[in-house]
Amino acid sequence: MRKKSLIFIYGMGLSAIAGFIVGLFYVLQSFLIEFFWHENVEAFSRPVINAIILLVIGIVIFLTRKHFGQLPRNFSNVMAEIRRTGTVNYRILLAQMVIPAVILVSGTSLGPEATLVSSTVLYGIWIGDKLRYVEANYEKLTESNWQIILRALLIPHHYLIHRENSPEHRGIFLNKKITKIVYFLNGILWFSIVYNLFGEPSLIIRIGESNWHYGKLGWMLLILLVSYATGYVYLKAMIEIRKVIQSRLFHEITLITFGGLAIYVSGLLAPEILFSGQHNFHLFTTNWVGHSVLYLIVISFAKLLLLTIALNTGWVGAIFFLCSSRQPFKD
Repeated sequence: MRKKSLIFIYGMGLSAIAGFIVGLFYVLQSFLIEFFWHENVEAFSRPVINAIILLVIGIVIFLTRKHFGQLPRNFSNVMAEIRRTGTVNYRILLAQMVIPAVILVSGTSLGPEATLVSSTVLYGIWIGDKLRYVEANYEKLTESNWQIILRALLIPHHYLIHRENSPEHRGIFLNKKITKIVYFLNGILWFSIVYNLFGEPSLIIRIGESNWHYGKLGWMLLILLVSYATGYVYLKAMIEIRKVIQSRLFHEITLITFGGLAIYVSGLLAPEILFSGQHNFHLFTTNWVGHSVLYLIVISFAKLLLLTIALNTGWVGAIFFLCSSRQPFKD
């Protein structure tokens, strides 16, 4: 019983570390965006600053993809590797969070979700590998001096046992869903602590109050049908745009340059379509209230167009969590 309890407590510590570091990623990307895109910049110098930012980040993307591949790692690819090998390469976890935080400064029409989800999965695999080692070598560790114990517990990329098909490597409680849920919730707790400690804005967005009467609820069905049809048209359009990009642009530098130019032009003509939707959601109750329906349709299509270009040119080249399991835009 004491063995199970100690290993469980150790797992709680690892999940706290994971949640803390993922929280730091979120804070870092928010800080960098605010630092480079603050509103005090003179209007005439904004295009020049944007060009410099995009040039530097374009170089970062090129070098990163050359040495590490796509960052953040595609969630579907991560899960496929786990199913195939029982583990996944998580040695680039810090680069997986720092590099995307830098790329998001570009204003790419993507948020941190891709990094948050894939990093959470990678940390989960790492925690399991560490716990399996401690469980398999528990008696040996208890007989060792404190320096050896600390080295085994604290060195992240050593003292690991990957999950294999043999039952003895699966762990004494690692397959219990309740344990995984507890570790996951503990990670979220520490993510929230970091999130609130640095004063990040709430993830809950309030866009005002509405007053619906029963007689108007009949419109809901029509709204849902129109929304579904609109989304279907958007999806088909994005698939065709992806085909055009893939059939015309073959070289890495060409792809990255095209994506950077798309973001740069968007920043000049329609800066409200930059960044993730959360950053500009307030526009629905402020600047966009007086705009026509046609304007909102055009601006929404422009944002999805920029999103598609970003997904296919490396600015951040990963599919966000809502679509990762279904592999959107796939022919």
